[in-house]
Order: sequence, then C-alpha cells, then structure tokens
Amino acid sequence: MDISGFILGILGIVTGGGLTWLFTIKAAKRKANGEATQVEVEAWKGLQDVYQQTIEDLNKYCEDLRNDRIHLREDRDSLRQMNDEFRKKYNDMEEEISNLKNMVAKQGRKIEALLPFTCAMVGCTNRTKVDVSNVEIELKPKKQENE
Repeated sequence: MDISGFILGILGIVTGGGLTWLFTIKAAKRKANGEATQVEVEAWKGLQDVYQQTIEDLNKYCEDLRNDRIHLREDRDSLRQMNDEFRKKYNDMEEEISNLKNMVAKQGRKIEALLPFTCAMVGCTNRTKVDVSNVEIELKPKKQENE
C-alpha cells in the first residue's frame, strides 16, 4: 500500500467516524430533547387535570350555593305570604273586636235607657228604678214529690 492509500484510509476513518459520531451526538440530543419535552408535556397535563378538577369542584360548589339561595328565596316568599295572611286575620279580628265593643256599648246605652222603666214588681204601674246590683233573690225550695 502506498502512502496515498494510507492517508486516504486514515482520512476515511477520521472523516467517516467523525460524521457518524456527529450524527450520533445530534440524534442523542434530539432524543434527550424529545424525552424532556414529553416529561414537560406530562407535567402540564397533570397540572391541567388539577385545574379541571378544581373547576369542577367550584362549579359544584356554585351549584350548591345557587340551590340553597333558591330554597331560601322560596322559604322567604312562603313566610311573607304566611305573614300577610296572619296580618289580614289580625286586622279582621281587630275590626271584629272593635265592632263587638261598639255593640256592647250600644247595648249598655239601651240598658241605661230602659233602666228607669224597670220595676221589681211584676205588673206594677208605678215604675220605680231598681238597683239591680243590690237585689237579692231568694229561691224557694221545690216541693218534694213525696210530701
């Protein structure tokens, strides 16, 4: 072998091996970058799952609050309606009590007007005023059937 073959052989080894080594290093870098990107994607995916779960929990909490608010509004409306009914009944009873007081006062006035015409004696034509509060009535005992 001559010197040019030897140089070409060494040059081929250096150049060929260097290019292979260069491509191998680039491939290894790409593989490492791809794996790192995959790990990063998985981390973001896990974080997104946590965010999605948080959003679902918040939506459920908001729905529960909304349902409670609706229930409280219904209870409030029911209580207002009951309060209105009680107030109406109270006003009706107040009016009825007022009417009864007026009727009692009217009856009292009628009794006061008739009092001068009362007499303790039945069939008495000389009507004298009787003080009803001081009159004592004696009841005669009933005759027993045996006697």
